[in-house]
Amino acid sequence: MSGDTVTSETLQFTNDNKHAYAYSGIVSANGSNTTALDFTTNSEYLISTFYYTADVDALGANYLKFTLKFNGIEIMNIRERRDLGQITDLPFTIIVPPFTRVEAIFPNNGTAADLSFIITGKVGMAPRVGNLVE
Repeated sequence: MSGDTVTSETLQFTNDNKHAYAYSGIVSANGSNTTALDFTTNSEYLISTFYYTADVDALGANYLKFTLKFNGIEIMNIRERRDLGQITDLPFTIIVPPFTRVEAIFPNNGTAADLSFIITGKVGMAPRVGNLVE
């Protein structure tokens, strides 16, 4: 577990394990499918906020596409208009279940662009069952 700021595809935890985050950093997409984040949760669940953005000037395409997969299943597929100057980096909140592979993918946008994806979340654990001996 790390409390350091890390840009990578993996999920990081604060030192107290109460929050988790993943920052893709700037990902250079070359027009093909580009994975920004790819990690698997353990026994924790995450009450998460996801953010994504792109270099609109360089994008060139009318739409920014984004796909979120849980265990290989597309649970979200966004196609956001960018040609009208819409630079909305709308966050969305979603619960990530335990033991879930999370993939944040920028599908083929037809052109090269710099993209980034961020997830932050509160870590939750299943309640303990039985009596605690203290």
